[in-house]
Amino acid sequence: MKISGLDLFLGGPDAARIQRYVDHALACFGPDRVIWASNWPVSMQLRGYRELLDTARAVLASCSDAERAAGLGGNANLVYRLAR
Repeated sequence: MKISGLDLFLGGPDAARIQRYVDHALACFGPDRVIWASNWPVSMQLRGYRELLDTARAVLASCSDAERAAGLGGNANLVYRLAR
């Protein structure tokens, strides 16, 4: 489940606005089945990459370090078989 891109539909990378949607995705799919992406270049029209990443980290703050690392890159490495 891709948890990025919500910023485009909800008016920008605001963790408070998108938290309930991310929480729902985590509850339904689990942290081992979510992926965050930058949605570059479209999301970059709203904010910079750093702010988008900070928002992703904020909405995944309730996850363990391992779960957060999975959602922010580890799951993508597995799904897309990317080199580490």
